[in-house]
Amino acid sequence: MKKLTALCLALCLVGSAVPFVDVGELPAITANATDQSGDCGDNGDNVKWNFNDKTGTLVISGNGAMGDWVYGYPSYAGYSVDVSQDVYTIIIKDGVTHIGETAFSGFSNVTSISIPESVESIGSGAFSGCSTLSSITIPDSVKSIGSSAFANCTNLQNIDLPSGITYIEDYTFGGCRFLNSISIPDGVTFIGMSAFSSSGLNEVAIPDSVTILGEEAFAYCDKLVSVTLPDNGLRIRNRAFSNSGLTSITIPASITDTGAVTFDHCENLESVMILDGVKTIGDGAFEYCTSLISVTIPKSVTSIGYQAFNECPKLQDVFIFSTDCEFDSCGITISGNPTIHGYPNSTAQTYAENCGLEFIPISNYLTGDLNGDGNLTVTDVIEFNQKLHSRQALPKNCDMNGDNIVNVIDLALLKRALLNK
Repeated sequence: MKKLTALCLALCLVGSAVPFVDVGELPAITANATDQSGDCGDNGDNVKWNFNDKTGTLVISGNGAMGDWVYGYPSYAGYSVDVSQDVYTIIIKDGVTHIGETAFSGFSNVTSISIPESVESIGSGAFSGCSTLSSITIPDSVKSIGSSAFANCTNLQNIDLPSGITYIEDYTFGGCRFLNSISIPDGVTFIGMSAFSSSGLNEVAIPDSVTILGEEAFAYCDKLVSVTLPDNGLRIRNRAFSNSGLTSITIPASITDTGAVTFDHCENLESVMILDGVKTIGDGAFEYCTSLISVTIPKSVTSIGYQAFNECPKLQDVFIFSTDCEFDSCGITISGNPTIHGYPNSTAQTYAENCGLEFIPISNYLTGDLNGDGNLTVTDVIEFNQKLHSRQALPKNCDMNGDNIVNVIDLALLKRALLNK
């Protein structure tokens, strides 16, 4: 027992003689490996992924198509780990031909995505909810982009659409609040439902190739002030521009039907030019356009739908050049107390009289006589100029050259007529 006690004491004395060495902070030990990888091809291992958790880089490589994940994105870091919030850069290598459905949906911290020329298609919802992404380049090799592919990419500001696409599918750019401009390529024939709804677009030109504009395609684009519609017989679905920021609109002659509630709740809309050739103004087409002051309806129109101009409190003048246009109910089709201008013995006169509205025969007007006093004067020139520059609708009798369009040429002709008087 004495020997054991002595041995313990000796060991303690030896230990106390060893100097303390500071080795610094030990590195953290993590369960995840630095590099993780797996298969994500439509045939299994034809396409692979590799994720580096130090750099936040996800690389997709291989040959052929990625798989589609209709009910969620692939589990890139193993089935028990979600890396969607850890990825900052996505690199898709040359050889990959298809980006899978919802492949990167909800990767909200991604700031950079590289797509090679080998990619031919982007699946539905592929990048939806990538809310930090501000810019992406899509190569011209891409011929199709699926629905909701970039939906709710709320910080997306710049994107160039490839020249070969023919469809812009439903919700493709819906909710992209900072996307303020986009060029729609010639060759696109269809713009789908809510394709750009609630986006930040401020102007858009729809090319002649587009034949169908989907329901709510540009609805709730409150910054959208200018739209150019093609004169190609475009079919406009319901609510295409509802609740947008438009201040003026010209509807070409070949668009025979405006569609229902197409421009409803466009509260900044002041000027509407409906060209001769349009046949139907749909139900609720301009309902709640609270800034609309005047509107000219050409002789080609045969029907003004239910609530077409309902709740337009500033509407003062409605010029109707159709003699047999059909109207719906008083106080609903055209609400408020505007003056109706039309031909004697026309349905416009009957409507005005039945609804207790003032009626002024158009035949009493001289060409260019804006104020209807029966004379061409400087006052008409001044009023013409003011309305033209403020983009207010001008009556048909301002069409000095008879081309069914009232513009600066007609203003010049009015000035000449006054000088030659």
